Amino acid sequence: MRVGFLRHVGGALAQVYWPDGTLWRASLGELSGFATRRSGAPAAGVAIRLSQTNYRATVDSSGAFAIPDLVPGPYQLLVEEPR
Repeated sequence: MRVGFLRHVGGALAQVYWPDGTLWRASLGELSGFATRRSGAPAAGVAIRLSQTNYRATVDSSGAFAIPDLVPGPYQLLVEEPR
């Protein structure tokens, strides 16, 4: 017999995996977009993140980025240029 205990103290559950391979995913939002430099070229390699969170993405070679599993709320978008 297995006995488990779960206590929820805040936050949001985005996904759960069980040992038998079962997966559950919440219906959460996604922030996606394209980032370009002033010249109009894709801003490949630039980090996009949401202030005071662990949400982040890196712009790909076409300029696209996406931050999945986003819980509702107001966010401030930050751009981290490696140069």
